[in-house]
Amino acid sequence: MRSWASSRPEYPVVMRIFGVGPSLGSQLMAEIGDVRRFHSKTASVAFAGIDASPYQSGQIDIYIRNSASLQNFSC
Repeated sequence: MRSWASSRPEYPVVMRIFGVGPSLGSQLMAEIGDVRRFHSKTASVAFAGIDASPYQSGQIDIYIRNSASLQNFSC
């Protein structure tokens, strides 16, 4: 999987994320897939299910709503 990931054009960008190594980087790329399908970074955060609810008022709560496998990366 690492050889596949390293051949992708987005690999250097993923590897610049703090705390991401070769194994985690390739796992992230495999889970997310083609990032061009997201129209904005907000859409990619919503896909991961870690976006804040729009109905909050002053409290800091993160609601995990979507991809169970991506939720493990957010811990």
